[in-house]
Amino acid sequence: MFSLQIGEAPASSGNASDWMDLVSSLVSSLAWPMAVVAVAFMFRRPIATLLDKIRKFAVGNVTFEIADKLDEAEKIVQEEAPDQVVPAVTQSNDRIKALQYPPDYVVISEWRTIEVMLRKIAQSRDISFRAPSRITTRELVRMELIKPTTAELILDLSSIRNRVAHGEAEVSQADALRFLDLASIVKADLNRVPGPPENR
Repeated sequence: MFSLQIGEAPASSGNASDWMDLVSSLVSSLAWPMAVVAVAFMFRRPIATLLDKIRKFAVGNVTFEIADKLDEAEKIVQEEAPDQVVPAVTQSNDRIKALQYPPDYVVISEWRTIEVMLRKIAQSRDISFRAPSRITTRELVRMELIKPTTAELILDLSSIRNRVAHGEAEVSQADALRFLDLASIVKADLNRVPGPPENR
Protein backbone atom coordinates (compact mmCIF):
# COMPACT_ATOMS: atom_id res chain seq x y z
CA MET A 1 0.00 0.00 0.00
CA PHE A 2 1.25 3.42 -0.91
CA SER A 3 1.14 6.35 1.50
CA LEU A 4 1.63 10.03 0.77
CA GLN A 5 3.57 12.04 3.32
CA ILE A 6 3.25 15.80 3.30
CA GLY A 7 5.67 17.78 5.40
CA GLU A 8 9.27 19.07 5.50
CA ALA A 9 11.77 18.04 2.83
CA PRO A 10 14.41 15.55 3.84
CA ALA A 11 17.28 17.05 5.80
CA SER A 12 19.82 16.04 3.18
CA SER A 13 18.16 18.24 0.53
CA GLY A 14 18.26 21.29 2.82
CA ASN A 15 21.92 20.70 3.65
CA ALA A 16 22.91 20.62 -0.02
CA SER A 17 21.12 23.91 -0.61
CA ASP A 18 22.84 25.48 2.42
CA TRP A 19 26.25 24.35 1.18
CA MET A 20 25.61 25.83 -2.24
CA ASP A 21 24.59 29.14 -0.66
CA LEU A 22 27.70 29.13 1.50
CA VAL A 23 30.04 28.44 -1.43
CA SER A 24 28.33 31.11 -3.52
CA SER A 25 28.66 33.61 -0.66
CA LEU A 26 32.35 32.81 -0.17
CA VAL A 27 33.12 33.15 -3.87
CA SER A 28 31.38 36.52 -4.11
CA SER A 29 33.09 37.74 -0.91
CA LEU A 30 36.57 36.72 -2.08
CA ALA A 31 36.24 37.87 -5.68
CA TRP A 32 37.35 41.48 -5.15
CA PRO A 33 40.23 40.75 -2.74
CA MET A 34 41.52 38.04 -5.08
CA ALA A 35 41.28 40.43 -8.03
CA VAL A 36 43.20 43.11 -6.11
CA VAL A 37 45.93 40.62 -5.12
CA ALA A 38 46.20 39.41 -8.72
CA VAL A 39 46.51 42.97 -10.09
CA ALA A 40 49.06 43.90 -7.40
CA PHE A 41 51.11 40.83 -8.26
CA MET A 42 51.00 41.58 -11.99
CA PHE A 43 52.07 45.21 -11.48
CA ARG A 44 54.37 44.69 -8.49
CA ARG A 45 57.47 46.21 -10.18
CA PRO A 46 55.82 49.44 -11.37
CA ILE A 47 54.19 49.86 -7.94
CA ALA A 48 57.54 49.33 -6.17
CA THR A 49 59.19 51.88 -8.46
CA LEU A 50 56.43 54.41 -7.80
CA LEU A 51 56.70 53.97 -4.03
CA ASP A 52 60.49 54.37 -4.22
CA LYS A 53 60.09 57.69 -6.04
CA ILE A 54 57.73 59.21 -3.51
CA ARG A 55 60.20 59.20 -0.58
CA LYS A 56 57.90 61.22 1.65
CA PHE A 57 57.49 60.45 5.29
CA ALA A 58 55.11 62.27 7.58
CA VAL A 59 56.12 62.72 11.22
CA GLY A 60 53.34 64.32 13.22
CA ASN A 61 52.43 67.41 11.24
CA VAL A 62 55.85 67.60 9.56
CA THR A 63 56.46 66.21 6.10
CA PHE A 64 60.10 65.84 5.17
CA GLU A 65 61.37 65.02 1.72
CA ILE A 66 65.04 64.29 1.17
CA ALA A 67 65.01 65.41 -2.45
CA ASP A 68 63.58 68.85 -1.54
CA LYS A 69 66.21 69.43 1.14
CA LEU A 70 68.98 68.43 -1.26
CA ASP A 71 67.52 70.82 -3.84
CA GLU A 72 67.81 73.64 -1.29
CA ALA A 73 71.40 72.73 -0.49
CA GLU A 74 72.37 72.56 -4.16
CA LYS A 75 70.73 75.92 -4.74
CA ILE A 76 73.04 77.44 -2.13
CA VAL A 77 76.04 76.13 -4.03
CA GLN A 78 74.81 77.13 -7.48
CA GLU A 79 73.42 80.59 -6.71
CA GLU A 80 75.31 81.90 -3.70
CA ALA A 81 78.67 80.20 -4.20
CA PRO A 82 79.11 79.53 -7.92
CA ASP A 83 82.89 79.30 -7.46
CA GLN A 84 82.49 76.08 -5.50
CA VAL A 85 82.72 72.91 -7.54
CA VAL A 86 82.48 69.28 -6.56
CA PRO A 87 86.00 67.86 -6.19
CA ALA A 88 86.90 65.62 -9.10
CA VAL A 89 87.56 62.63 -6.83
CA THR A 90 83.86 62.56 -5.96
CA GLN A 91 83.08 61.79 -9.57
CA SER A 92 85.14 58.61 -9.49
CA ASN A 93 86.48 56.73 -6.48
CA ASP A 94 84.14 57.99 -3.77
CA ARG A 95 81.06 57.53 -5.95
CA ILE A 96 82.06 53.98 -6.88
CA LYS A 97 82.60 53.11 -3.21
CA ALA A 98 79.30 54.73 -2.22
CA LEU A 99 77.37 52.51 -4.61
CA GLN A 100 78.56 49.47 -2.65
CA TYR A 101 76.80 50.58 0.56
CA PRO A 102 73.19 51.25 1.58
CA PRO A 103 72.19 54.89 0.91
CA ASP A 104 71.50 55.68 4.57
CA TYR A 105 74.99 54.44 5.50
CA VAL A 106 76.53 56.79 2.92
CA VAL A 107 74.67 59.79 4.38
CA ILE A 108 75.53 58.97 7.99
CA SER A 109 79.16 58.12 7.19
CA GLU A 110 79.75 61.30 5.16
CA TRP A 111 78.21 63.43 7.89
CA ARG A 112 80.40 61.69 10.49
CA THR A 113 83.49 62.76 8.53
CA ILE A 114 82.29 66.37 8.47
CA GLU A 115 81.53 66.22 12.19
CA VAL A 116 85.04 64.95 13.00
CA MET A 117 86.57 67.74 10.91
CA LEU A 118 84.45 70.35 12.71
CA ARG A 119 85.54 68.99 16.10
CA LYS A 120 89.23 69.12 15.18
CA ILE A 121 88.91 72.72 14.01
CA ALA A 122 86.94 73.58 17.15
CA GLN A 123 89.69 72.14 19.38
CA SER A 124 92.35 74.11 17.54
CA ARG A 125 90.35 77.32 18.01
CA ASP A 126 89.42 76.94 21.69
CA ILE A 127 85.83 76.04 20.89
CA SER A 128 84.45 73.18 22.97
CA PHE A 129 84.75 70.02 20.90
CA ARG A 130 81.63 68.79 22.68
CA ALA A 131 79.59 71.65 21.28
CA PRO A 132 76.91 70.70 18.73
CA SER A 133 77.95 71.12 15.11
CA ARG A 134 75.56 74.06 14.62
CA ILE A 135 77.30 76.00 17.43
CA THR A 136 80.76 75.17 16.09
CA THR A 137 79.63 76.23 12.61
CA ARG A 138 78.24 79.52 13.90
CA GLU A 139 81.49 80.24 15.73
CA LEU A 140 83.57 79.52 12.64
CA VAL A 141 81.47 81.99 10.65
CA ARG A 142 81.86 84.59 13.42
CA MET A 143 85.63 84.08 13.30
CA GLU A 144 85.47 84.39 9.48
CA LEU A 145 87.06 80.98 9.02
CA ILE A 146 84.25 79.66 6.82
CA LYS A 147 81.77 81.43 4.56
CA PRO A 148 78.11 81.81 5.57
CA THR A 149 77.15 79.75 2.51
CA THR A 150 79.33 76.88 3.73
CA ALA A 151 77.71 77.14 7.16
CA GLU A 152 74.25 77.01 5.60
CA LEU A 153 75.25 73.96 3.61
CA ILE A 154 76.55 72.26 6.77
CA LEU A 155 73.24 72.89 8.56
CA ASP A 156 71.22 71.50 5.64
CA LEU A 157 73.34 68.35 5.52
CA SER A 158 73.05 67.99 9.28
CA SER A 159 69.26 68.19 9.03
CA ILE A 160 69.17 65.49 6.36
CA ARG A 161 71.51 63.24 8.34
CA ASN A 162 69.40 63.59 11.50
CA ARG A 163 66.19 62.63 9.70
CA VAL A 164 67.81 59.61 8.08
CA ALA A 165 69.54 58.48 11.29
CA HIS A 166 66.29 58.65 13.28
CA GLY A 167 64.31 56.75 10.66
CA GLU A 168 62.16 59.76 9.81
CA ALA A 169 63.09 59.71 6.13
CA GLU A 170 64.38 57.26 3.58
CA VAL A 171 67.12 58.16 1.14
CA SER A 172 67.51 56.76 -2.37
CA GLN A 173 70.81 55.80 -3.97
CA ALA A 174 70.64 58.87 -6.23
CA ASP A 175 70.06 61.17 -3.27
CA ALA A 176 72.90 59.54 -1.34
CA LEU A 177 75.23 60.44 -4.22
CA ARG A 178 73.93 64.01 -4.20
CA PHE A 179 74.60 64.16 -0.46
CA LEU A 180 78.11 62.82 -1.12
CA ASP A 181 78.78 65.58 -3.68
CA LEU A 182 77.61 68.31 -1.30
CA ALA A 183 79.58 66.79 1.59
CA SER A 184 82.70 66.88 -0.60
CA ILE A 185 82.25 70.63 -1.09
CA VAL A 186 81.95 71.13 2.67
CA LYS A 187 85.02 68.98 3.37
CA ALA A 188 87.03 70.91 0.79
CA ASP A 189 86.07 74.19 2.47
CA LEU A 190 86.93 72.86 5.93
CA ASN A 191 90.31 71.68 4.65
CA ARG A 192 91.03 75.27 3.63
CA VAL A 193 90.51 76.58 7.17
CA PRO A 194 93.93 77.86 8.33
CA GLY A 195 95.54 76.44 11.43
CA PRO A 196 95.66 78.40 14.70
CA PRO A 197 98.00 81.45 14.71
CA GLU A 198 100.65 79.77 16.86
CA ASN A 199 101.12 77.03 14.27
CA ARG A 200 101.72 79.40 11.36
